[in-house]
Amino acid sequence: MSRSSTEQHNWLIGKLSSGKYTLDELEDAFRHDYDCYDNKDKKRSIQRWISDVQKLHNLLIVCDNKKYYIADKGNFKKYDTEKWIAYTSKINDLIIKHDDIKDKILIDNIPSENQYLEEILNAISSQLIIKFSYTKYSSDNSRNLEKHQYTIHPYCAKRFENRWYVIGLVVKRDKEDRHQIQKFSLDMINELKLQKKKFKPDPNFNAVEYFKDVYGITTDQNGPLTEIRISVDAWLANYLRTLPLHPSQKEVGESTSFNVFQYTLRPANDFYQALLHHGPHLKVLSPESVRGEMKKLIQEMAEKYK
Repeated sequence: MSRSSTEQHNWLIGKLSSGKYTLDELEDAFRHDYDCYDNKDKKRSIQRWISDVQKLHNLLIVCDNKKYYIADKGNFKKYDTEKWIAYTSKINDLIIKHDDIKDKILIDNIPSENQYLEEILNAISSQLIIKFSYTKYSSDNSRNLEKHQYTIHPYCAKRFENRWYVIGLVVKRDKEDRHQIQKFSLDMINELKLQKKKFKPDPNFNAVEYFKDVYGITTDQNGPLTEIRISVDAWLANYLRTLPLHPSQKEVGESTSFNVFQYTLRPANDFYQALLHHGPHLKVLSPESVRGEMKKLIQEMAEKYK
């Protein structure tokens, strides 16, 4: 099956962003990912894709000891933004093209896309400080709402599980307080106002690097980078191959009834919820700290059904 240049480039960038590969390893990975079994040499094609990616996306790909990898991770933010815009534009074009069946094209509604998203993206682009009221929900009473006022330097925006979030540096009222990077769901923001005053971006903050070692929106920058192995039922393995749980995903073992996948990240709540989503079809093999957290969550769930 023929593949578009964009799809080939995205595949290559995805591989080289998660590790270092020789041409032979890239060729094997391509055959595996696309179920390509022809005997045609793919190495020349992959070398051409490497050259094209460097020119088109301004990414520096280095070859060290015959292994290729992306050296300038700073441009990932720009590349991911371009990819998202291109994808969104393509979907909109398809819907317009098939207007006669628009009632048969079902797309999840994301309320937060209509809630200050444009203003926040403008603030990030123009480096403008934003102020807003933020609703917090009490852990003791679902009807108890607390509103807090925030002033932040918006650094980036991220969509996760049908919600948009803005991530930025909170400006504390007390000068002695430490400024902290926090995330805010757009669904809970009210009375947002862009300020005329600009902020100076933190040269050490990179949005892609900030989320690189986590799953979802929950970040624990002080948590240990952990190598996690899971076993999944054979049918679920195919699902994970086509839609990896995390960019670090590697398939490291298999049998007739199950497959083993490995991840390297900082496990937090969003990751545990993703594992629980697959129920009895998935089991954490290691490390013991992650197994223990899963056991705790499963036991708490079981208690609610007694």
